[in-house]
Amino acid sequence: MAIVAEYDALPEIGHACGHNLIAAGAVGAFLAAARVVATTGGEVVLLGTPAEEGGGGKIKLLEAGAFDGLDAAMMFHPRIEISWRTPRSPACG
Repeated sequence: MAIVAEYDALPEIGHACGHNLIAAGAVGAFLAAARVVATTGGEVVLLGTPAEEGGGGKIKLLEAGAFDGLDAAMMFHPRIEISWRTPRSPACG
């Protein structure tokens, strides 16, 4: 299993889409999962995904084989809206 960590930022805006939170949360999730698989077996990897803002980082990693052999990959993405009905964060365009 992979815990995916986006970590890039937007020019002149910074971490408007919360990638700093994604990366920090991914590290925490990875450390917790690593302790579990150390006793239960299995494997967990922390996979950084640069170039997400307009660069398609996950697609490039997929094409390069970074997800080969994984049964699952997971991440979270924070939102700034209160309502779940809004499809995207205004900060992300």
